[in-house]
Amino acid sequence: MTKVHILHVIDDINHFEKSIVASERLRLSYIVQSALSCGYQVTAGPNIPSSAQICISGKLDIALGGRVNHFLNQLQHCSAKIIVDYTDNWLAKPQSLTGEIYQNLIKFSDVISIPVQGLSRAIAKPKESIFLIPDGVDNFGPFPPSKNTNATKQVLWFGHSSNMPSLVNYLDGEFGLNKFILNVVSNQDGLEKIAKYSFTQNRNFEIRNFVWSINTLREVGNYCDLTILPTNKPFASANRLVTAFNLGLPVITSASESHKPFFEFYAKSGTNQAKKLFENPTRWHKKVIFAQGKSSMLYSDKKIIEGWSGVFQNLNS
Repeated sequence: MTKVHILHVIDDINHFEKSIVASERLRLSYIVQSALSCGYQVTAGPNIPSSAQICISGKLDIALGGRVNHFLNQLQHCSAKIIVDYTDNWLAKPQSLTGEIYQNLIKFSDVISIPVQGLSRAIAKPKESIFLIPDGVDNFGPFPPSKNTNATKQVLWFGHSSNMPSLVNYLDGEFGLNKFILNVVSNQDGLEKIAKYSFTQNRNFEIRNFVWSINTLREVGNYCDLTILPTNKPFASANRLVTAFNLGLPVITSASESHKPFFEFYAKSGTNQAKKLFENPTRWHKKVIFAQGKSSMLYSDKKIIEGWSGVFQNLNS
């Protein structure tokens, strides 16, 4: 039986499915499901078993502190085939500590998985060893858009604290002059960051903070009129955009490579189109429904799991 190991600080493979971290919940959990569906034995933890034949390295950065060198040393010397899941463009900053980590990871890897095609441009590996596997999507909905009767528009933003700089910059711009209530669903660090941020003068919005969970996201999204998802990452995953559509909400967001399949269904931030969406979100409800149909075809669980199975088959061939 093929033995697969996920190199991670957590040694419970069930942890990933409910994690608040998208790179775990929407990627590592699908790797687990796919490996199990192939009949493989799957383990996780900070030490690679000598019996492991395939080892997966998920997101690895300086937040792990001294464990980084321990992980890298194991990957360099283990006999297992190595999959590196490259989910952000860290190689674009080769002089940074995380950039150096990923230079080593790519060097040790046999196969690299990416969620967005553009990330492959920075990877000095044969194209045959790079696999495009989109993020999965949180398993709820899709919910039909609802015509809320909010006296003041209720706007949703959700995401990890690492996405907070894009949000506060957007709110410091022209959009923040509008009157609305912003509902922020994030991890505790993200909520603390926005609570401490000093916005420029004449801001006309109120902020309400909620600690992230799937249930909270669904509950808050249910009474909101629209979502804003500004990002400064050209290779951002489409998972948050698709989640917003599945909540039944019109979306204002930045253009990025992963958003291209949905360009006709959202309003690009900073445009007159975005102003019109904010003024009358219900006029975008039909577009939300079309986007839901498209996302169900592109990001079905079955398709994502089959994609990871293809990676395993390549390593075992």
